[in-house]
Amino acid sequence: MDVHALPLPDASFDAAISQLGLMLFAEPDRALSEMTRVVKPGGVVACLVQGRREKMLFTSLVLHAIVECEPDLRAPEGAPTLYTFGPDGALEAAFARAGLAELSTKRLNGTFRFSSPEEYWDTMTSGAGKTGAMLRSLDEKGQAWVKKTVLRRALKNKVGSRIEIPYEFMMARGHKR
Repeated sequence: MDVHALPLPDASFDAAISQLGLMLFAEPDRALSEMTRVVKPGGVVACLVQGRREKMLFTSLVLHAIVECEPDLRAPEGAPTLYTFGPDGALEAAFARAGLAELSTKRLNGTFRFSSPEEYWDTMTSGAGKTGAMLRSLDEKGQAWVKKTVLRRALKNKVGSRIEIPYEFMMARGHKR
């Protein structure tokens, strides 16, 4: 379904949940408004999004290298990015604009552990939607440069025999009035 225009009746669900989707939508405010519209009064809208770019090395390590290799792939000024809702207050403001009340948010920080930089690379590129598409848009030489750069940078996160790549997610929950 198109989250910007859900073909669903008003107030028809107890909850609407978006797991790692909101930051990918072309118009996240419109998407949140639609999610709010289809939730019953008192119902819940909840979202999980990526956190701050500098804390979300899990995705930013690869994305930064891709944009470094091909600057034209940088998101246009003002366009939503994976990290749109990471800054303090950004997710809360979006929920408030959607008319949600009783907001609660929480940052989740930790590390993903990999046996090698190559395992991290394989994880990030085997099923990576937008990231994978950006990588595939590069020529063979560019793809090789990005891989070499990411592997070298991932190695800086070696702890003992493993690679530990930090992540940060933001969770938010609000109630429809």
